[in-house]
Amino acid sequence: GRGASPPPRGYTRGSGAGIAEPPFREGEFTARTRRPGVAVGLGVSPAGGRLGVVEARSLPGRGAVRVTGTLSTTMRESASVALTWVREHAHRLGALALTFDWTDIHVHLPAGGRRQDRPSAGVTIVTAVVSVLTGKAVRPGVAMTGEITLSGDVLPVGSVEEKLLAAGRCGMAAVVVPKANRPDVMSVGDELRREVAVHYAASIDDVLHVALPGVLRE
Repeated sequence: GRGASPPPRGYTRGSGAGIAEPPFREGEFTARTRRPGVAVGLGVSPAGGRLGVVEARSLPGRGAVRVTGTLSTTMRESASVALTWVREHAHRLGALALTFDWTDIHVHLPAGGRRQDRPSAGVTIVTAVVSVLTGKAVRPGVAMTGEITLSGDVLPVGSVEEKLLAAGRCGMAAVVVPKANRPDVMSVGDELRREVAVHYAASIDDVLHVALPGVLRE
């Protein structure tokens, strides 16, 4: 019979030095997401897969939104789509429906000075914003990737294998990836798939059910 797939070349669980951006030690992502408003995203760079945080803060205001970080036009458009989805679905997030118009939102994507130009942070931005507005921290050890549409669909992204390798090396327990990327996940070695639980998302609802269980009102 067919033997188990070998681990990806160069893969070592927890060997996260140098692939997180900004640089983080193993376990530091989990520590940072213990407070509401922080979500971990999966991205890529010329050196391979990378993890990065999206931070969201809320404060009294008039419904203004500010997005900061070293972002390209593509990333800013992705952030705009994500925030529009949150506003449209505020009624499904409890008290948020009553306070959104009196709350300013600041979303920051730190990148250590590296310009970010991919739309795959859409699901991470939504998760961070929903987290801060509902006061619920993201489930520890969860990272995610996926582009979203105004309708809340999660679209496939590239470099999935590299992103999963980064998640494993940084000690993440689970990742959320677009359902359409399932064939890419199946090409990854068995060892990595045993160590990092993979959840598939066809919609932003699927992402939130994993990252913020119980936050959505059906």
